Amino acid sequence: MDLTQSAQNWVNVALLWIGFGLVVGLVARSLFPGEEPKGALGTVALGIGGSCVGLFLLSLIWQTEHFNPIGPMGFFTSVLATLGVLIVFRFSLALWKRQTVR
Repeated sequence: MDLTQSAQNWVNVALLWIGFGLVVGLVARSLFPGEEPKGALGTVALGIGGSCVGLFLLSLIWQTEHFNPIGPMGFFTSVLATLGVLIVFRFSLALWKRQTVR
């Protein structure tokens, strides 16, 4: 399948984010295990969401033109932000369950 150079670049970026999100999501879930559904799609979504939040905050703090989000600092920040997203998710789920029981 021949793709244009632009389409091939977008496919590479998408696969890179999926792989990075999966690794970040797996690390975060292993550091903070819980009872929520643990599907592959949920782990990837959690990792990508946390990575977006963490890398955005890191880019605000680290004001530089050359920024490698896939480097060690980006990975560490992504895992921390994913843990934060996971904690907020679990807290909101617990509140929702408490309100539906009443």
